[in-house]
Amino acid sequence: MDKKDELLLSELSRNSRLPLKALARRIRLKEPSTLHRLRRLERSGLLIGTHPVIDNARLGYVGHRIYCRFRGTTKEQEQRILEWLAEHPAVSVLAECTGSVNITVMSWVKEREEFVSFLADFKAQWREHITAVDVCEYLGTRFYARNYLSHESQDGFLYRAGEPIAVGYDELDRKILLALATDARKPALRIARELDTPVRTVLERLRRLEKRQIILGYGINIDIAKLGREYYKLCCTFTKNVDRNTVLTWADTLSSLVYIDETLGKYDLELNVEVEGREELEDILDRLKELTGGIATMDEFRIKRFRKLVFLA
Repeated sequence: MDKKDELLLSELSRNSRLPLKALARRIRLKEPSTLHRLRRLERSGLLIGTHPVIDNARLGYVGHRIYCRFRGTTKEQEQRILEWLAEHPAVSVLAECTGSVNITVMSWVKEREEFVSFLADFKAQWREHITAVDVCEYLGTRFYARNYLSHESQDGFLYRAGEPIAVGYDELDRKILLALATDARKPALRIARELDTPVRTVLERLRRLEKRQIILGYGINIDIAKLGREYYKLCCTFTKNVDRNTVLTWADTLSSLVYIDETLGKYDLELNVEVEGREELEDILDRLKELTGGIATMDEFRIKRFRKLVFLA
């Protein structure tokens, strides 16, 4: 992978639905060369896919996160737990982790009672094999561009999801979102053919979904291991009250930052970073300690792999 590939991924990270002509102009290549590089990144497995960034809160969903650890389990038992979770309809995102947490779950449900029922079933089924089940109510997510790809100093903050303002949508809107779920670059004409709907209608609906901020943007999934990077989540509480805007302004400067999760729970800050190694991670933590006056507690864990990724509940 060369500088042009990195720049291509950087532009896709900011807006993966950019038309080929605009994408080529951004990386200063001709369209055939840009398309060739795009297809090569897909074949190599580095670019796993593209997807719309959907604000489920605007669709009327309520989100919760679960963090938990295995207790006295065999590998077979761990796989059974993960398979059970992956198959459950209340689980939207499921990740295997190492460190202070072994499992992370994101759940999107229409009614809070659905989550309560799911959590009760989970505990009843697997209580003897899990411990430290922490539940946080989801408030929002701040999305950042992968500035480490472009090697340029620019604003990394893209948009925030989690606005609890339900907006109107119908079954056609949902079908369009599902059509884009694993391929945000899918042409409107192809979507129209798949849904047997006029292309003009599809284009109008897409514009409306974007205007209503149901679709906040278009992102990418990449195999960061192929870039020599690792995904860490840092969940911190501070030794004293810290001005949130000060922390966010500092976070905007981190080129490795991909998300900040906002939850109602025990943590003051939840950073998601893709770092080159332990040295970069320690540098981030040292800078955070200096900024805030100290970290009282921290759950640090590495995301090994995602077992389930459903961007539309």
